[in-house]
Amino acid sequence: MTDQTAADLAIKVEKTLHELVYATMGPDYPGLEYPGDVYTTVAGLKEGVGRLPQTATQLAKFIEHLAAGDHLRLDHDGDLAARRKELINTFNAVVSAANQLYSALNNAHTHLHDFAYKD
Repeated sequence: MTDQTAADLAIKVEKTLHELVYATMGPDYPGLEYPGDVYTTVAGLKEGVGRLPQTATQLAKFIEHLAAGDHLRLDHDGDLAARRKELINTFNAVVSAANQLYSALNNAHTHLHDFAYKD
């Protein structure tokens, strides 16, 4: 589906979010004009965040895939299996946090539905 690396795509996401910060910054709010702009922005964020659990799970599975093929080591001394378990637990926490963020954005999106611009 893409000829870009996962790292390249993640960097694009970061740069886009950085631009979004400036597009939504007061006092001029250059990327916003109406409540509907906020509604649509939140919808886009919600959908993007909704993809994070699958991405985090796939990243964890890739680490496990490398480990299963004996293609994973630590750069420094330590217990590889224990560190891998810590990493997988951290990815699980990422999944939970992303699900919570998705839920909060979904609630915000629902609440924004009733807002309109007043002249």
